[in-house]
Amino acid sequence: MAISLIAATITGFVAAIGTAAVFSWAAFAISAGFALVSRALTPKPDLGAQMGGQSITTREAAQTRKIVYGRARIGGNIAYLESTGSDNKYLWLVITVAGHEIDAFESVWFNDQKVLDGTNYTAAWATPGNSSTSPYVSITFHKGDQTAADSALNSASTKWTNDHKLLDTAYMVVKLTHDRDKFSSGLPNISTIIRGKKVLNPNGGATAWSQNPALCIYDYLLDAKYGLGETTANILTASVNAAKIICDQAIPLTAGGNQPRYTMDGVIDTGSSLKSNIELMVGSMAGRLIYSGGQFEIHAGSYVAPAFTVDESQIIGEITVQTKQSRRSAFNGVKGVFLSEDDNYILADYPVQVSKTVAGSFVVGKRYQILVINNTDFTAIGASANTVGVDFTATGVGSGTGTASLFLAQDGQQIFLDMALPFTVNNVRAQRLAKIALLRSRQQEAITIPCNLSALRFKIGDNINVTNARLGYNAKVFEVVGYSMGFSSDGQMGVDVQAIETASSIWAWQSSDQDVFLGGGEVELYDGAVAKPPTSLAVTAVIFETADGTVNASFQTTWTASADAFVDRYVVEWRLASPANQPYFSQETRLSPFRINNLESDKAYNVRVKAINELGVSSTYATVDRTSTIDTTPPAVPSSVAATGEFEQITISWVNPTVDDFSHVDVYRSTSSSGTYAFLEKSGGTTFTDTNLAVGVQRFYKLKAVDYTGNASTSFSAIVNATTTQVPVGGIANDAVDTAQIADLAVETNQLDNDAVTIAKIATSLQSTNYSSGSAGWKILKSGVVEFEQATIRGEVIAATGSIGGYTINSNSLFAGSGNTRVSLSTADGISLGSNTFNDAPFSVTRAGALKATSAIITGNITATDLTVTNATVTGVFAANNVPNMQNLNGVIAANQINAGTIAVNKLTGDVTELYPISLFPSSSMGTSGTTIYQDFWIPTPDLNLSKRQKVTADFAFTLNNTTSTSHKIFFQYGLQLKSKSALGISVGTVTHVSNPLSQHQLVSIAGNQLEKLDNQGSVAKTNNASGGSNAAATVRAVWFDHDDNKTYVLTANLGNTFSTNDTMFFSASKFASAGTFVSPNLIGQSAMYVPAGIELKVTLPLSNTFGASTTATNLRPFVIPYTNMNNVTGTFNYFKGTMENVS
Repeated sequence: MAISLIAATITGFVAAIGTAAVFSWAAFAISAGFALVSRALTPKPDLGAQMGGQSITTREAAQTRKIVYGRARIGGNIAYLESTGSDNKYLWLVITVAGHEIDAFESVWFNDQKVLDGTNYTAAWATPGNSSTSPYVSITFHKGDQTAADSALNSASTKWTNDHKLLDTAYMVVKLTHDRDKFSSGLPNISTIIRGKKVLNPNGGATAWSQNPALCIYDYLLDAKYGLGETTANILTASVNAAKIICDQAIPLTAGGNQPRYTMDGVIDTGSSLKSNIELMVGSMAGRLIYSGGQFEIHAGSYVAPAFTVDESQIIGEITVQTKQSRRSAFNGVKGVFLSEDDNYILADYPVQVSKTVAGSFVVGKRYQILVINNTDFTAIGASANTVGVDFTATGVGSGTGTASLFLAQDGQQIFLDMALPFTVNNVRAQRLAKIALLRSRQQEAITIPCNLSALRFKIGDNINVTNARLGYNAKVFEVVGYSMGFSSDGQMGVDVQAIETASSIWAWQSSDQDVFLGGGEVELYDGAVAKPPTSLAVTAVIFETADGTVNASFQTTWTASADAFVDRYVVEWRLASPANQPYFSQETRLSPFRINNLESDKAYNVRVKAINELGVSSTYATVDRTSTIDTTPPAVPSSVAATGEFEQITISWVNPTVDDFSHVDVYRSTSSSGTYAFLEKSGGTTFTDTNLAVGVQRFYKLKAVDYTGNASTSFSAIVNATTTQVPVGGIANDAVDTAQIADLAVETNQLDNDAVTIAKIATSLQSTNYSSGSAGWKILKSGVVEFEQATIRGEVIAATGSIGGYTINSNSLFAGSGNTRVSLSTADGISLGSNTFNDAPFSVTRAGALKATSAIITGNITATDLTVTNATVTGVFAANNVPNMQNLNGVIAANQINAGTIAVNKLTGDVTELYPISLFPSSSMGTSGTTIYQDFWIPTPDLNLSKRQKVTADFAFTLNNTTSTSHKIFFQYGLQLKSKSALGISVGTVTHVSNPLSQHQLVSIAGNQLEKLDNQGSVAKTNNASGGSNAAATVRAVWFDHDDNKTYVLTANLGNTFSTNDTMFFSASKFASAGTFVSPNLIGQSAMYVPAGIELKVTLPLSNTFGASTTATNLRPFVIPYTNMNNVTGTFNYFKGTMENVS
């Protein structure tokens, strides 16, 4: 008997006289209170988090033993791990689940996928045609009653011996066969649903598996190894049997049928104290454990009619009355978590229990707050309006289905008790326990009654009737919660009984009290260790036609996106099915669908798709086998076929089909219309000349068109024919042969007799083959007029008048043009440009050498005794000593009088690129969701108002403090938001569409180097305000300049193509947002890291962003976006420190 534990909870006086004692809430166990309520009201570890980790596989060298009662899903602890086989093909795991014998293993789960159900593997894991085996996994179970080591592991291992029996331990041996597709994410989390410990039923003495809390608590009290170690003689058997009956009572359900009133399904950690374990176990049946008369008594929660009455005959002093309980122990709603059997024992929220009264049951004179209106007219029974939240004093019972809360009206605000239920797996049972906790907390009146020694008959938890005329009590029911011994004022020994009001309604439950459980309250903590695969993979064989008309087989692949919210991309892989085990071709994509091109026609392929999350973890594959198609569609027949006879040859012409999938025309020839046509030649053009024929030969021709796949048109073209020609009998008439009819170099000197060609044999003119009047070639007329495109004359040219190259020749001048295009050289005046009159010309040089010019570009030195400069572009050295009279240039040469790019940096003084410090110390929370923004700052206006590219390079410093007992993988993003100065973009240039290299991405080019107008951040559009619908503005993904092409390339992202060729591109660093609006950048810093339990991490993350060119100051501000698990880790943004630059 655990005397040392009991002694701490029984006063010396009570122990001495042997009267009733109890384990109070503050001491060891449960009395009349509800244990879980007590635990919920006091500071404690996160019980919900501990429950959620129950199904997680651990690997700890010193793991505490676990006791499993009822049915539970257990992750277990990896006690041994070894690789065997060639190339370590097999991985063996020994996973312990309980420190005792269990009744059965029911199923095994890898992550959230059921692998084994009873003795059969599920379809995705079973050997085809044999569900009792699997090619990927083999599992052997040991329930804790084994007397020998696992034979399979013993045979395969060099370290696991016959002595490794793991007596009194339930465990399973899991053998995994390496398969990169099945285990693409590495070792899965392995859990099992088991029926736990067998327990003794004192009524009959049988030992069997049971979910009855009374029997489970009875077993724990008797357990000498891990429990209290009591003997059966020290436990009141009658109380165990009575509590068992109450737990097994049938409770009706809304959907029909019944369920036991209480069950116990969960895990006892032997590392926890006996007190806390018993509290949790007793809480599963809203019961109590008391010690009275030298024995423990187990009581399940239920209403018991009073067996004793306290009246004036037993009262020996003044009754003390407390009419209202502490606000800390009174609440009007109960919520919490449990391990839902409907959701495979994952952590879920049970339906919230609040006080509510349905219309028709309101008590006149009581004050309520409206919860749900439905069809109830609350204004008819005292409410000022039919509005949720309105308080009213009932003037009638009401009608309809509306509800109102008595407790909420009393408290003035919603007060919740957050109560986790670690041993309850059914949502209806969880609702009943929550309702009991709620109603018990509202029992406000507590009394202390000084009684004579007859009160020693009472036990903690007994209900008693109290009758007292002064207090108006007439058999009012109270529950005994404690007592103490003492003496009255007259020296009489007595018992001070502490009691609190109670009622049978606390324990009542109707099926109508049941709320709908949607299973939507559970929150699965995402750790990124497993990525969920895509589903519904479909592969359709189609024909792909390239830009040049080539037709290839291709697959159109589609799938349903992964249910994993943190999937970053998908990998599509394909290979020929034969020969087997060829390597896969692979390509990544962000979204479905995806086109696989350039396949071999009419071939079987293996196609598969997997998802990859933001941590780089891959899912399993979705797979499909499909055969590619072949192009069988022929082109149309060539049209407009014609044949022309020529000297010793025949030319055939035609019109090709107007389709892209056209390769060439096959020409067939025959000696007769109905004869045999033989293939002659193929031609990719529109003509073909059949040469080397004799004179006067007739031939017949017909054609077929052929595409790139080799499909020929289904029929021939119309038959055409022609006959080769000969020189006419009459010879060659005068002018019959001219230049166009004589091939180059066809007639040479040695082929002509002397004087054989007379003037009569020459045509009216001779001309070059490229002659065009006034523009090209040459021509000589018999009349003596000649025209040459270009001539070299080595002798003298004599002309009194005329024109040469547009210049007019006069007796004393040579000039061309008129007005501002006039160029003149005169022996009378000199040289003049830009005017018909010498004196009015903007540029002139007299015969004496005087020069006048309105502007000049001087590339050499200027030597002058006096110089007046109104505007100058200097490409050489311009120093003050070259112009002696120009002593002070300050203010004389303005910026617009200096050409861009003409002044080297080493000729300047002052800053070209400006560098400034920036540091902020917000030292504030990163938040748990949404976007958190911080102190804004400015990049100063560039010096001299020059346009300079603005840049920030800085470090973000964070503190991540994990004060929980669970390690977490977290993910968050950070960066700088830019405040827009204008909603209008600047023109970059005319675009040319290049390609769509990725889904929802467009690559375009712009002639020349346009980088000075663009940046890595911002958006582009084809209007300056991004008007034109949802695809008007596209995000800039990449920008680069190709020197060889002399083009600037921009990769944009949008749902569709933003630009067509010849559109104008406009760029906005602030994404065309209205002036004064802060916008987030395209490229955001992001961090995913592992924060161990109880550890504070300090991390510094870099950021370097540019924000386009500007002549004004720019406003920025830091921001942070928390994502995964930031509600479990305290994140602080400590400081932001670096430099700002105006770069030119």
